[in-house]
Amino acid sequence: MKRQIPFDCHFKTPRLIVRHLSSILPENLHMPMGKRIAEILSPEVTQYLPPDWQQVHTANDGIQWLTARLDESLVAEIRMTSGNRLIGFILIYVEAELKGGFDIRFGYLISADSWGRRLGSELIEGLIDWSRKCGRIRSLTGGGEPANVGSIKVMER
Repeated sequence: MKRQIPFDCHFKTPRLIVRHLSSILPENLHMPMGKRIAEILSPEVTQYLPPDWQQVHTANDGIQWLTARLDESLVAEIRMTSGNRLIGFILIYVEAELKGGFDIRFGYLISADSWGRRLGSELIEGLIDWSRKCGRIRSLTGGGEPANVGSIKVMER
């Protein structure tokens, strides 16, 4: 069960639009979105992620995956500004709340067909900028599987 997060995650970068989805009700999810989620969660993208994330193959699986993530975290979709194409998600978890400030842990995934264009770096820069502007986030922590070299390089920048 997720801790309540009393703010939304919305920001733009030169090429990305990030929009909070946690208010979407499962009955408002539709099959085209579920299909796109299944496409995003390809074997290349999920190889370092939890096993149940590696079992998303159909539109219905995609909707179930997103519903489960909405139950445990703040979820924001990542779209390209050009064409509004869904390319991934950021998941934000509250680790601690102290004196009105939040310690946040995040994870993200971007579709394999969007790799190699420094979108991960742009995304993290936008997330850091958003967290500073929010004014209620004390710390922002992300990580990755050591074998996931691309993700580790993004975090090091």
